[in-house]
Amino acid sequence: MSNSKEWLQFINDWKIKTNKRENIEFYDHKFLFDILKDESKIIVVKKCVQAGVSFTFELKAIKKGIENAINVIYVLPSMKDARDFVVSKFDPVMENSNLKQMVRKTELSRTNVWSSALKKIGDSYFFFRGAQSETSAQSIDADMVINDEYDFQPATSRKMFQERLEGSGSKGINYCIGYPIIKNGGIAEMFNESDAKEWFITCPHCKKRQILTWPNNIDIENKNYICSECKGVLSDNDRRNGIWIGTKRTNSGISGYHISKMMLPWVTAESLIKKFKNDAPKHFFNYSLGLEYESSNKTITKEEFEAVQISQLKVGRYKGEHSYRVIGIDQGNRFHYCEGYVSPHGALATNITVFDDEKDLKNAIRNFKPDKLVIDMSPNRWSAIQIQDEIGRDIVYLANIRLWALDKIAKSNIKYFELKRESGIINIERTESIDELFNALKKKELLLLKGIPTLEDVYIHLTNMVPVNELRQGIPRKVYKRAGSDDYGFALNLFSVAAKLLIPDPNEYLKDLSSKKQENIPVGLEKAIEKMLIGYEDNVVLIKPKK
Repeated sequence: MSNSKEWLQFINDWKIKTNKRENIEFYDHKFLFDILKDESKIIVVKKCVQAGVSFTFELKAIKKGIENAINVIYVLPSMKDARDFVVSKFDPVMENSNLKQMVRKTELSRTNVWSSALKKIGDSYFFFRGAQSETSAQSIDADMVINDEYDFQPATSRKMFQERLEGSGSKGINYCIGYPIIKNGGIAEMFNESDAKEWFITCPHCKKRQILTWPNNIDIENKNYICSECKGVLSDNDRRNGIWIGTKRTNSGISGYHISKMMLPWVTAESLIKKFKNDAPKHFFNYSLGLEYESSNKTITKEEFEAVQISQLKVGRYKGEHSYRVIGIDQGNRFHYCEGYVSPHGALATNITVFDDEKDLKNAIRNFKPDKLVIDMSPNRWSAIQIQDEIGRDIVYLANIRLWALDKIAKSNIKYFELKRESGIINIERTESIDELFNALKKKELLLLKGIPTLEDVYIHLTNMVPVNELRQGIPRKVYKRAGSDDYGFALNLFSVAAKLLIPDPNEYLKDLSSKKQENIPVGLEKAIEKMLIGYEDNVVLIKPKK
């Protein structure tokens, strides 16, 4: 670790304040000072909200950038997030201190390099990027990459930015910060690979050293923090004066920290109890305790998700004579896209990706030549209509996804969607369709091609579709809440609906096929065809000539 005096001198010499023009103090933020001094090349912080962690890493980056000529890439989930961070947090720190003296021009420029995406500070360049666009990671060699809000960044983009550290002269510094959205993935997985430091405090009554945990260190009735051992009351000062201790032995070289609101001296037990009562369990664990949360009614487990992935060698049975090409598209700020096949053996998604540009999306559709496509009609109805007009109303249906009235669900001939061919619209019941999606995955009626680059993100998005019971017009109803990004989940949902439009019931479809078998087909040929339909890919069929 670097010297405490060195850091205090740096802050004092440059007269650095917070983005709100407040003096920097470590009395209530003692837990951050050790992170500030930590010189490990890879640091991961699994954290709650509003703890001052992003500001800590901002200071680390600025100090290193002034002392050395380096390239720093600060990555947030979207370019809008990056711009907001620069305008509200980074720029004020620079502008309200003597650090502004270090803003530089390039040798060929007459003006300072100072935009929301690129800054030159001393001899160092600071790039601010959104992870949603993978191209923003290209052509920049980095010495330091800071991944902020780690779990909200697509895994493929995170990897691409981290690969910018692989240059021969790179200092290879990677700081990862975030709320843990998913168990055994993202920031939680990275923390588990680290030395997993926890903030240990000592009870003044029984001298027991302990980590503050929920609910063991909370007296809910009297609204106090208490010792988990002797139940003595813990003061703010007891929580303030802790020490970081690693809880794992590892050779990974990753320095890990876990920050919970229970550590923060300004967060009262009463306010934490109120959040526990008012917030959804996942939200409370993720954002207040800095812990991953796994509901007992979890939609799909990691094991179940891995079980639906098949190798390229088994794709043949889904692309045979009686198969169709289908696409599902969820639109928002971007287009989340899922393409694949449906056959009497089930549905198989072979490509799941995202497009920023509508032109790229249309090119993908044209190249795949779908038999059926279902696209979310919101928020940009005009884009969906254009695609429908270009590809054809007999192929493209606009999805109107809503919660139906309970009596409509009971009366519907088709469980969760109704097709309006004349208008080119398909009405989809939101909860029922998501239920059907997870049922199809668990029954392996919907499979995924192994090796799709986005599969890690697909799993995260599926687990972010969390079932809860809510009162709607006085009636308890099951609905799916959004615990994080879920766009790939809805793209897969619309893909599944498109597949059902073509083959609603595979068993009935197979019966219908068998009843239409042609007569006088040579036995050898018939057996060969049957083998091909279940996945065998023999290219040679031997048929004995008639005598």
